[in-house]
Amino acid sequence: MLALVLSGGGIYGAAHVGVLSALEELNIVPDIVVGTSSGSLVAGAYAAGQPVDTLIKLTESLTARDVPLDWRAILAAVIRRRHLPDRLLNPAPLLKKAEELVGSMSIRGARMPCYITATSLTARRVIVFGPPLIVDPLSEDALKLLPWPEDVPIMTAMAASTAVPGLFRPVRLRDHWLVDGGVLDDYPLDVAVLAGATRIIGVYIEDPGSALDEYATPHIISTAGSSLNLLLNDSSWVRRHLVAERFGTPRVEVPIPVAGLSLTDFHQIPRLIEIGVSQTLRLQEPLRRLAVA
Repeated sequence: MLALVLSGGGIYGAAHVGVLSALEELNIVPDIVVGTSSGSLVAGAYAAGQPVDTLIKLTESLTARDVPLDWRAILAAVIRRRHLPDRLLNPAPLLKKAEELVGSMSIRGARMPCYITATSLTARRVIVFGPPLIVDPLSEDALKLLPWPEDVPIMTAMAASTAVPGLFRPVRLRDHWLVDGGVLDDYPLDVAVLAGATRIIGVYIEDPGSALDEYATPHIISTAGSSLNLLLNDSSWVRRHLVAERFGTPRVEVPIPVAGLSLTDFHQIPRLIEIGVSQTLRLQEPLRRLAVA
């Protein structure tokens, strides 16, 4: 079983649709897809059966207006004086565009088996939405993974998986407060293996970090985004090494280099898609061998 694993990475996740485009060109179709954070948006829409060309067009149409500052929440907090806002950005326009792709489809009703992860602040574990996933209660996986016991709309899973702490409002589901899946597992290779994957194509963001102005203080969005990215990069590194040592599942990894690019510049989206295409085609021979193994 061939799994495609898509990491988080904020706006850098636009490269994932470029990866899908290149895989289509190589006639490589995964059996299952696993995504978290921005990767969950691409994974969910792809699993719902949306053509790659449609995903590219929608991704290229994204602008800063799709994640605007939530002045209503901010001003409400100011007026109340003693309350802090529960979010700085409003993801509603972005999620509305995502909903146009997946509608009311449930994650277990997707055309391709799909797993999307979020982080439970309540249980302090990775929540896994998707088809039933068996986790040995005595294994170390049970200490960090909590398969969601029931079907949910793909939109619910994507909204939870992309709820960046501090920037977006957490999602309440049953007795859990859920935030970005990348907080605990930004590169869910382990979820793919537990779902039955015997081969993996993994896509992750390779971010060496951006140089900050020596004198100008970074604004709050930049600071939060850069801090989260540090956390995500560390999570990806841990998953790559631990999964390799523990499972040894054959995989080809597609790193997405983003040096010199900005987490807040939507004008670079076409460039990110191009990077996804070129990085995948660069690995076409090992990818073809993996696909037929």
